[in-house]
Amino acid sequence: MDNSGILHFTLAEVKRMMNIKDNLNDDFLIYSFDGGVSPRDMNVHLYGPVRADVIGIAVLYDGKARVNINTRNYDVHENMALMLLPSSIYKVECSENARGFIFAVSSSMLRTDMNISFSSLVPIGLQMYNNPCFTFSESAGMVLGEYVELVRSLLQNDNYDVNAMRGLLSSLFFFMNSIMEKYLNERKQKSDSGDNRNSRLMCEFIRLLTENFRTEHRIAFYADKLCLTPKYFSSLIKQTSGKSASDWIDGIIVSEAKLLLLYSDLSVQQIAYQLNFPTASFFGTYFKRHTGMTPGDFRNHKQ
Repeated sequence: MDNSGILHFTLAEVKRMMNIKDNLNDDFLIYSFDGGVSPRDMNVHLYGPVRADVIGIAVLYDGKARVNINTRNYDVHENMALMLLPSSIYKVECSENARGFIFAVSSSMLRTDMNISFSSLVPIGLQMYNNPCFTFSESAGMVLGEYVELVRSLLQNDNYDVNAMRGLLSSLFFFMNSIMEKYLNERKQKSDSGDNRNSRLMCEFIRLLTENFRTEHRIAFYADKLCLTPKYFSSLIKQTSGKSASDWIDGIIVSEAKLLLLYSDLSVQQIAYQLNFPTASFFGTYFKRHTGMTPGDFRNHKQ
């Protein structure tokens, strides 16, 4: 549990709570469920609200699920999947006939063991941020199922080889990436990702933002970290993502404020302090400007 009162788990802790034992290290999880996800299989704490630092995907073949991510509800049905993003907060409700699997890795494993760079994921990640649900075809679903079975078989094989597993997981990750790309293309939501340099800078901005937004709200701070002028930095972020740098900063601050108001016992003054606002009054004005409600009204209305 972090100092906000929200349960915060690493992937290793999630695996221990779900009693998952395999030949892989604690930076990887693949979990199949058939007939719903019950507290017997998944510790009741994992229903949420919880924060987990993972990157991955939850796939649903049958049944229904309602997933709340950062205070927004998403309805997931058969042949749909959900992108799991770092530092998001989840609450999950599944129907009794839910069948599917969860595939997740830590960011460190993604970079090292699987040799996948964040910059290659930024274009899709930006587009999936506000709507992380996507559909997949029946044939794609069959291939995903075959991947899961192959992973399971390899884990149980006497000739298990960690390098073979890393290659298989990388292949699975890229295949899921292609499914998301196809989905975005079909919905005509895919935009030009820009050159590699812009993608790398955008990736670095997102990393800096998630690490520093509680204390740093100024565009100049992030521009300086990237060795850019604030004006050029702002135009680059707008060109690459379609959103201004200030929108990104305000969005993550407001999202965190909502989460703390809903899922913690912190007072408005304590939340203002935690998010580095000079006073509770200043924080209240900022929150109302972006949500149309005062922090107190938002907490009471949602409860």
